[in-house]
Amino acid sequence: MPRPSGQEHAEDAGVDFGYQDAKLTGIKKYRERWLSQGAPWFWPKAKPENWDLEEQLQQIPTAFR
Repeated sequence: MPRPSGQEHAEDAGVDFGYQDAKLTGIKKYRERWLSQGAPWFWPKAKPENWDLEEQLQQIPTAFR
């Protein structure tokens, strides 16, 4: 997924684009830590009203789980 224009961090988990998501191991470690902390949004105001964590996690391709 391309980085949103002008953003350096993901709105939900706060991942540093091109750094913490550069390798699959980094993606998995960051997600695991984020989930263990209760999956808080980096920018809570950006969270869509009907956003569902379980639904989002189910959309992760098997190779990236």
